[in-house]
Amino acid sequence: MSTRIIKPATKPRADYHEWDPVYPLVVDSFLHAIKNKVVKYEISHIGSTSIEGCGGKGVIDLLCEYDIGCLNEAIEVLLEIGFNHQGSDFANPWPMHRPMLLGNYVFNGMDYLIYVHVVERNKDEGRRFRDFQRVLKGNVEKVKLYNQCKREIIASGVTDTDEYAKKKSEIMRDLLGELHHVKYEK
Repeated sequence: MSTRIIKPATKPRADYHEWDPVYPLVVDSFLHAIKNKVVKYEISHIGSTSIEGCGGKGVIDLLCEYDIGCLNEAIEVLLEIGFNHQGSDFANPWPMHRPMLLGNYVFNGMDYLIYVHVVERNKDEGRRFRDFQRVLKGNVEKVKLYNQCKREIIASGVTDTDEYAKKKSEIMRDLLGELHHVKYEK
């Protein structure tokens, strides 16, 4: 019996999508589908799709936190579910000691691209993802600024997600600047 819940995926084209209230439902469905396979890991919904009203690429970002020394095991479990490593189409892939895996999850007949960021538990990087949520959730003005920046990046002709991420890093630093430990570089 196959344990694959995720279908293979490739790097998407950078585009802007308004926030969709289906995102949390997709995540809930996915987490329910994998609950018996990832009991040792804390998986949480992060990024723009986790923040009501926050548009973006339409990619659902998840954070998978593992205990010290369990990186390879966490990757193996995620690969068994069906996630795949970033391909050569990613000019700036996440390093193998801090991978980002991707895959498509089918919900109500539609494919939803999921990025899963694999990070050691209790490290600053996981806290930074949660800081992003905390600063933007419920702050309509910051969300509007962030959305406007992302729309402008796409309107300028950017279609590569690596370039898109790089161009939005400045506004992320500006919006989250009050948090002294924020750093959004690979």
